[in-house]
Amino acid sequence: MSSDYVPSIIQIDIPTFSEKYVNNQTETFYQLIVSDTYSNKKWTLEKSFDDCAALESDLAALLPNTPSIEGKSLFKVSAYGELNKRQFALIDFMNQCLVRKDIVSNRCFSDFIDLERNSPELLYNAPLTLTSFEDLPLGVTDFIYREKEQMLFVICSDMN
Repeated sequence: MSSDYVPSIIQIDIPTFSEKYVNNQTETFYQLIVSDTYSNKKWTLEKSFDDCAALESDLAALLPNTPSIEGKSLFKVSAYGELNKRQFALIDFMNQCLVRKDIVSNRCFSDFIDLERNSPELLYNAPLTLTSFEDLPLGVTDFIYREKEQMLFVICSDMN
């Protein structure tokens, strides 16, 4: 399947879907084949449509103008034609996410495609929060350490 999007180092294809019996009901899982063209690695993930919708809502809460998944419905979809439409909607959603560096570098997205375990060399924005102070009146809220650059960031805020 050819894509109209700008190529990314990470590519995602969703060639098939299958139904599995989970929690006493059938659920549709989409097979995501994630390719890292930088190091020529490939891995396969199985995600449900609800997993992808959760990713969409997490990204929308963190970033502006995020892509959306077309084809959401209130009821469970089980007809082959509708599942096939969802498959193409998910491919389109993933391609729209991959062309945006702010989404690809986001922790939610990298966790969703399991980037840290399969291709850790592509994690270029992985700060480590050392501690958080929520009730500190001085305005210091977070300490973030970036090991690669050996930099410590102290994040402050003034609520006045």
